[in-house]
Amino acid sequence: MAIALDYTARIDPAALKAAGASDVLRYLKPDSVPTYAITLTEYRELVAAGIGVTLNWEYDARDWLGGAMRGADHARQAAAKARALDYPAGCTIFGSADFDMTRTQWTGAGRAYAQAFATGLQVYGYRPGVYGPADVLTWCRDEGIMDRFWQAGMSTAWSGGRNATTWSGAHLRQRGHKLVGGQDTDWNEILIPRWGQTGADSMLKDEKIPDTGTPGMGDRDGATILRDIWRAVMLGNTSGGPLWGSSPFVELDAKVAALQAGPVSQDAVNTAVRAALADPAVVAGLAGVIVDEVARRISDRAPAA
Repeated sequence: MAIALDYTARIDPAALKAAGASDVLRYLKPDSVPTYAITLTEYRELVAAGIGVTLNWEYDARDWLGGAMRGADHARQAAAKARALDYPAGCTIFGSADFDMTRTQWTGAGRAYAQAFATGLQVYGYRPGVYGPADVLTWCRDEGIMDRFWQAGMSTAWSGGRNATTWSGAHLRQRGHKLVGGQDTDWNEILIPRWGQTGADSMLKDEKIPDTGTPGMGDRDGATILRDIWRAVMLGNTSGGPLWGSSPFVELDAKVAALQAGPVSQDAVNTAVRAALADPAVVAGLAGVIVDEVARRISDRAPAA
């Protein structure tokens, strides 16, 4: 039986294969906590060996108690780390709720974190997933926040004991420890084979904005893209976001104004918008403003703790 392994430091791909691992799940961490994080060299080595890779963001086991602003910030950091690895758009990045979250904690801050983290990753072109106990998976599913599920299955007492059995719909379930390449790893039963790992059919084919290699582009026509860009720019302007006034936004504002100044053909709109979105600084700037605005709105709606 093929298994997926999660672990904290590099293991030789030959040892992983010998242990029966078809896939691995490796950490993304902020620069301030580099321990456990996958490196570019390791990532390339795994991909070259034909081992599926999925990335998992975890700064702290209780990240999700930080609310919307922290969720948005973590999505931004996770996406930046993933891009630096050349992790393909459309692949899954799991967010870890590695503790026995209560319903009160969920409604107080956990939901807001999950919503902002998920939306942020989608803006940057990645599919959000959740690692956690049964109840957290249920809440994320029932509220339509995430659809890739990794059950933290070894803590059987969590979720009022409901975590002792396999959660219906889990793609992966942690089952126990396994010594591989001299290192202690967690082995995971693969329940649904495709969850958004590299080397699998992981692209965002069922999302509202299909991926074509440029975040946010999809198959939409130029006029629709133009309206969405302008809306994003105005979000930055009205929310007082820190990115407004930066050179990418000033330049984009000028391009949009020029297009609106007189009659232009659809081809001209398509060409101009695609050229603007080919600039990584423009794309990153727009995504940052959207993520910040979404987090602010989620935070405004969240009930007081």
